[in-house]
Amino acid sequence: GSSRRHQMVQIDGAVFNTRLKRLLDHWDSSYDALVLLSGNSNQDEGSLEAKTGAVFQHLTGYEFPDTVALFLRTREVLWMSGPKKVKYLQDAKVEGVEMFSRGDNTEETCGKSLDKRLSTGTRIATVEKPEWAAGKVADAWRAAFDARVPSPLAGSLFVSQLLAVKDEAQIALSRYAGRYGSRVMKILVE
Repeated sequence: GSSRRHQMVQIDGAVFNTRLKRLLDHWDSSYDALVLLSGNSNQDEGSLEAKTGAVFQHLTGYEFPDTVALFLRTREVLWMSGPKKVKYLQDAKVEGVEMFSRGDNTEETCGKSLDKRLSTGTRIATVEKPEWAAGKVADAWRAAFDARVPSPLAGSLFVSQLLAVKDEAQIALSRYAGRYGSRVMKILVE
């Protein structure tokens, strides 16, 4: 039945917390915030934004469509997603993340959370075109965002830097796993 299908989604909270901490430890201080927005995954093939998807996948092990994640220089994280996905994160006991279930009035919720967050600073990075999220949720968020952040900074490079950190950390880990493991890892990575 359907209950078994739900059982299969299991986010590893320990992995999420470790990776989120590492991501925030490597924060680029020239940014006050990074906004990641994934759109509707039912669009044409390849519409789930590659870099955004990579970050969500890195943290949760899953693609998170119709999701907004705000990472702040102050190490606060705001995560807005569908009620089911929020519950998966809560069940995983992720730390340091403020979670919001997406309601009917997405634009208003987005606006409120943005207002609160923008007090951190105005240097806000987001992943620019062509990584443009699609769908109703994305549009509502974009409307709230554009009204408040007229000139966001280009975030693609920043996201790439954050994702690159992951590889170094994983290589370092494999070194502990014995020489054989690290040799294999090197060949794969380099």
